[in-house]
Amino acid sequence: MSTLLSASQTTLVPQQETLSDDWKQQLTKRLDAYRAHHPQAAALPASTKSNSTNSRASNIARTVASRYAAAPTYRELLVAAAQAARAE
Repeated sequence: MSTLLSASQTTLVPQQETLSDDWKQQLTKRLDAYRAHHPQAAALPASTKSNSTNSRASNIARTVASRYAAAPTYRELLVAAAQAARAE
């Protein structure tokens, strides 16, 4: 594969960079205008729905973790099974 660019490809590269820069500048201007018009929109806290969802999820996770904290480990189950087999 050749790493050399043809004449048509080399002329497109600067044009693409210019278009890319123009687009970025236009986007930056539009975002600045929006933020100037709506300054409190960026500072608003997350919605209460997402907070309630997060607390619900954390409550469920806490409940599940407490159930599994009291459950025996797989190793403990194997030891108990071996002891039961020896007792027979």
